[in-house]
Amino acid sequence: MKKYYLLSLTILSLISFTSKSQNIAADYVMMRDQLKYLDQDNSFYSTLAGSPYMEDEFVKGSIIIDGQADQPAYLKYNVAKDQIEIKANPIQNEIFVLPRNNTYSFKLDNYTYYYGNITTAKNGYVQGYLMKFYEGDDVRFIAKPVLDIEPAKVAETSYDKSKPATMEVKMEYYISVDGKPFEKIILRERFLRRRLKKTKPLEEYYDEHRINSEAEVVELLKFYDQNV
Repeated sequence: MKKYYLLSLTILSLISFTSKSQNIAADYVMMRDQLKYLDQDNSFYSTLAGSPYMEDEFVKGSIIIDGQADQPAYLKYNVAKDQIEIKANPIQNEIFVLPRNNTYSFKLDNYTYYYGNITTAKNGYVQGYLMKFYEGDDVRFIAKPVLDIEPAKVAETSYDKSKPATMEVKMEYYISVDGKPFEKIILRERFLRRRLKKTKPLEEYYDEHRINSEAEVVELLKFYDQNV
């Protein structure tokens, strides 16, 4: 019965939902039954320097069930395994996972992980856990973390130093405008200008704001949805 341990440690127990709808209670029963211990086999990247994680530590967030009921938890995304790791609290030793499907999404402060796929403008296809930063009426902004692996380098001369194989998490950002396929972007103003409709309010926004971070892109897109 180890898979019930996570929920038993949280303040949200099934008993506390007796006053809520049966559907919500059923969601929690389903999640409880699907919790599994994390497979600790890390042989794929155990010889690589660096980290396969998007977050350095477990971060407080919530598990969203079918877009409604939520369960507080501490979360961390393993990019190498395309897997969300779950704890009830950051000092807990046990780590859990849930099935990869669209039943569960994982909300953190600035983004939400969801399992799905997108079609890109050049007939590309991206599948796995995606990070949703913004979803408005006319535009969507997401990212796909990917693992970049650099092979080991052997010293060629006595002056050189050998370097171990390394891994690094990098971000691929995508934007969709007016329901069109997603296009890969870089977080710079010129890349966004090419994809968003040209309007006077938007040109004034560009003149007054710097755009080179996720948060700044989100603020731009909020303005775009309100003024275009």
